[in-house]
Amino acid sequence: MKDIIYLAVFLWAVTANASESVSWNQSKALPISKVMEVISAHKASELKEYTEVYFDLKVNIQNGQVKQSVVRVYYFPDSASLQNYGTDVIRFTKGIENLSLLRIASISPDGKITEFSHGDLKINDSNSRNTFSSLKEAVFAFPGLEPGNFGIVEFELSQDVSARETDWYKEIYATNFYPRLNVNMNVAWDDSFPMHISSTDKNIQCKQAKGSLSCVGKNLPKVKSDSNVMWSDQLASIQLGQFQNWGQVEEKSNNLFLKSQTPNIKPIESFVLGLLKGETDQFKQISIIHDF
Repeated sequence: MKDIIYLAVFLWAVTANASESVSWNQSKALPISKVMEVISAHKASELKEYTEVYFDLKVNIQNGQVKQSVVRVYYFPDSASLQNYGTDVIRFTKGIENLSLLRIASISPDGKITEFSHGDLKINDSNSRNTFSSLKEAVFAFPGLEPGNFGIVEFELSQDVSARETDWYKEIYATNFYPRLNVNMNVAWDDSFPMHISSTDKNIQCKQAKGSLSCVGKNLPKVKSDSNVMWSDQLASIQLGQFQNWGQVEEKSNNLFLKSQTPNIKPIESFVLGLLKGETDQFKQISIIHDF
């Protein structure tokens, strides 16, 4: 019975923070003039395949608050690219990260803009095989997309580092399995944040100063894929994080494990007993808790 109680404690801890914080704030989106400037810098006739023409990432860490601002502009040359890439996702961690969507739209070469309808956004589990996963996906299709159109998505992710059980970490992939023409990354942090940086990507130029990192990449070629190798092993990346080595990760994990061994489970125990309603078969007990 104790094992089932502990399972219920963990399940309760996950569902207690399960609220999905997704909002819209189009007033913070780039001015249309800036968007058209980005698009007009590239002649559609010269782009022969699906291409990310513009990627801009800003990460600002101040007083334990992390804010990420992302702008991505894609070009869809043909029907095949619409089918393969016309639907996109933004991943976030429920209960920890707040997702603010600024703009999702398609833009024709002559400047016609079709905005995404907010009600069409879908929120799915990112890892459906793991019951206790906190990862979510905001799924959307670029509206009114036609061959020769551009798609743009702008969003912000914010979180309080102290709300995390684990350390803050981000891996950025400058190169991908499609061409990327303009990649810009700017990261800033205050003295209270122990930032550690590592990079395996030789296609992007980075400059680091006190409390900041800026990276620029131009005309980055697509990476040739190999179906026999995990995608994450094929792409070079830039790693940002609070921890510098696995020893720190191990120490943090051990502390969390020890902390979880002595919870105040009296309120949860009463709740679970009421949930089970006298059921004595262990397999049925687990099924009842899982269904909850």
